[in-house]
Amino acid sequence: MPRCEHCQKQWTFKQSIKKSFTLVAGMSCPYCETDQYLTMKARKKTSMLNFLPAPSMLLPSIFGLSIYASLLFFLSALTITIVLYPKLMELTSHEETLF
Repeated sequence: MPRCEHCQKQWTFKQSIKKSFTLVAGMSCPYCETDQYLTMKARKKTSMLNFLPAPSMLLPSIFGLSIYASLLFFLSALTITIVLYPKLMELTSHEETLF
């Protein structure tokens, strides 16, 4: 789970998921309200994880499986993504550029 760099308090799973659905770059810490940003390393890891559900929809159609199998693959990949995302989050107090 991510830990605030400013106050050193660890975020809960629910707080991490809630903060990950924001469209702004900074996420305010639920404890000390300071802006926290994903590190460059964490952004690279989580961006790769975000692409996991999409190809899972194509695999069953390539192998001729039913729509239910396709849905099962998609929901499994989505669940894996949601569970792993907070574990891959690393926070910093300043915004880092990707390049």
